[in-house]
Amino acid sequence: MSDNQNSKQPNCVDRETEADILPPEAHDLIEVDQELIWEINDSAAYRVTRECSRDGCQGQYRSVNIVGQKITTVQDFKVIAYQIYESYYDNPRNIPYPVLQFLVDIPDSDNSTREGIATDLSNAAQLGCDDADMSRQKRTKQELFDAVLPDGL
Repeated sequence: MSDNQNSKQPNCVDRETEADILPPEAHDLIEVDQELIWEINDSAAYRVTRECSRDGCQGQYRSVNIVGQKITTVQDFKVIAYQIYESYYDNPRNIPYPVLQFLVDIPDSDNSTREGIATDLSNAAQLGCDDADMSRQKRTKQELFDAVLPDGL
């Protein structure tokens, strides 16, 4: 009588140390929770929780999922920056800075580029909040770009 090891699913977790023995992408993950972090016009960010469906595995992974428009060009940046400004002007609230980095989808961009763009978007949101709190008139697109965009964009 032989035991066919190939027909068994591999264990996901070392039972003694409870350490993962498979990388996250090798688990049979199913989505168990999705929390809306923010939504602006055509874009939304969700905090997603996934768990492994294999018996005995307690692997759980969290990620951020962006749905909708992402920034791939300067024009995208300008459109989204103004959408963020207007949204925060109309409804001042906390700004989820780390999530803004996930909007940036520029091929071959490095972390500092993504962080810089996220900072500019965060500044647009902050201006929206500040302008609303101080009862200032909503800025035009050009006024916003002059205030938050690096020179030359």
